Amino acid sequence: MGPVPGGGVRAPPGSTRFGFRHDGYAFVGTMKTVTRALETTIRRQPVDGVFCDTCNGLVPHDVLMRSIEAFQTRIMLKFA
Repeated sequence: MGPVPGGGVRAPPGSTRFGFRHDGYAFVGTMKTVTRALETTIRRQPVDGVFCDTCNGLVPHDVLMRSIEAFQTRIMLKFA
């Protein structure tokens, strides 16, 4: 892994969408699953921040807002 032009981090060699989840680079699932994945990542490497990305056009606005709020108040506060 390493920096890429314009910012960001290059994916590990051989990464796939499944690999990102499997290797802990993407947090997908229930609050419990996401919390466990974040705990695993923090044990493995330093984490200064988390970038959240969703397919906003596919998720109703109120559902998206509840999801973001739950991530902030139920998951991230455990790591503050």
